[in-house]
Amino acid sequence: MNNTTRLSGGSIPIDKKYALTIKEVSEYFNIGTNKLYDIANDPYDDCFLRVGNHKLIKREKFSKKLDEMFSL
Repeated sequence: MNNTTRLSGGSIPIDKKYALTIKEVSEYFNIGTNKLYDIANDPYDDCFLRVGNHKLIKREKFSKKLDEMFSL
């Protein structure tokens, strides 16, 4: 997937977005949505934003977090 790939029909390239939805992260990083919702439930993890009922993931922080992980 190149850096200008656009997911979910959005008009902003995925590599320019600050925060992504669970669905976008699932497609981009190839991680299941159920696993992402489990991870996003940690209230002390600074990779996640809560906007009302929506959970967003900070793309760059999450990418760095994945680089440091051995398994999910």
